[in-house]
Amino acid sequence: MRGHHVYKDEWTPTVGESLNCGQEPLNEKDKTAVAVMRDDKLVSHVPLSFSRCGSQYLEISSSTVTCTVTGKRVNRGGG
Repeated sequence: MRGHHVYKDEWTPTVGESLNCGQEPLNEKDKTAVAVMRDDKLVSHVPLSFSRCGSQYLEISSSTVTCTVTGKRVNRGGG
């Protein structure tokens, strides 16, 4: 997940927690953005390297997509 720093006041990640993912076509910065949701609230995004593929999958599939928190937060210098 990326962008958690934006939503850190609303959510603290818990290792093992599964979150729902969904398309975010109204995202002005990335039309293929895949939102990570917890209790119907946006808490993060799928990394760009996965969002294009994930967005296409969500568009053509009736399946649901989830992501699981697997480790601690890492700041790679982007924010």
